[in-house]
Amino acid sequence: MSNILNYLEEQGNIPFSHSGFNEVDNLILSQIAYVDFDGIVPGIGTNEFITVKNASESFFATHSEDEMLLSKSLIKLSPFVLKEMAKGERFQNARLLNYISQLDETVPKQFAALHIELSDGTVYVAFRGTDDNLVSWQEDFNMSYKTVPAQIEAAEYLESTMQNSDKYFRVGGHSKGGNLAVYSAMKCLDSIKNRMIEIYDNDAPGFSKKILQSDEYDKISNKIIRITPEFSVIGMLLEHKGVHKIVGSNAKGIMQHDAMTWEVSENHFAYKERLAKKSCLLCKTISRWMNTLRTEQRKDIIKSLFDVLGAKGTKKVSDISDGKVTLFKTVKMIAKLNKATKFALIMLAFSFVIIYGKDLLNPLLSILSSNP
Repeated sequence: MSNILNYLEEQGNIPFSHSGFNEVDNLILSQIAYVDFDGIVPGIGTNEFITVKNASESFFATHSEDEMLLSKSLIKLSPFVLKEMAKGERFQNARLLNYISQLDETVPKQFAALHIELSDGTVYVAFRGTDDNLVSWQEDFNMSYKTVPAQIEAAEYLESTMQNSDKYFRVGGHSKGGNLAVYSAMKCLDSIKNRMIEIYDNDAPGFSKKILQSDEYDKISNKIIRITPEFSVIGMLLEHKGVHKIVGSNAKGIMQHDAMTWEVSENHFAYKERLAKKSCLLCKTISRWMNTLRTEQRKDIIKSLFDVLGAKGTKKVSDISDGKVTLFKTVKMIAKLNKATKFALIMLAFSFVIIYGKDLLNPLLSILSSNP
């Protein structure tokens, strides 16, 4: 079955005037938000842009394909999506602008976004999801008990970049990026909401019940298109409202979170009727556990986890792969805390599996099941 790279190979020369924007285009644009465009795509307020074709040439002039392929990150193929976009009429002349990328370990905060102006006159505002920075993962966990800095930044970004525009636009992202897309859409002015065509939530974590019951959410709920793979974990976390589309994937288990594995048929996804049973069971287990914890307990557990993970100067999740023994020692340190923290680490272990592969899962669970 095809994926988004195959879609670009087969239909990348079909202009929007012949085939309108579709859900696969959305996923493609959400993926290039993961590309490090520092020094390539102009920033906010410059009134400048660079085409997809020129941005791809600039990026690969200074980045080695072999080096990228050796990475263990879930998002390592995003630059190759950009490269394939640059080959065809559909995307090669799309304009990239209003790029922003922020990383603050003290807060913690990880936020990045850009505009993609398409040939049909519309804009796709793409928010980056969780990247390889440890700070990024910590912020994701913090979403379980509070509004995080990236959400606030997303709301400010959308309003500041679209307030003086008359263009119709879509907003979206993958993983945390999808959450930021929904949150920013809720918070923007009604005059901006009126030009908003669709909001794409690609396997993103949800919100608290309070937010889902708010008037702000109700105003945009009919524009949200929520898409998850058949085995979804990240996209089932926290609370959700309404129906969602379920996509087939050529990966197994939680690896289906990788959007590059989503199955594409012509100009749409290959859909499934329901989520996998094991996915439902895992999500219910995590949800029940989360509901037993008070806000302060969640805060303390998450802080303990990431204090230990970053204790030796670790900045990126992939840095842990320098030696599995180091990771195991870290896990043992955390496992000595208490049962609640052990369970929290199981959740984190599943996140690591996305990046490092299933060979880490059984050893991690073995350590976690042992007595402290």
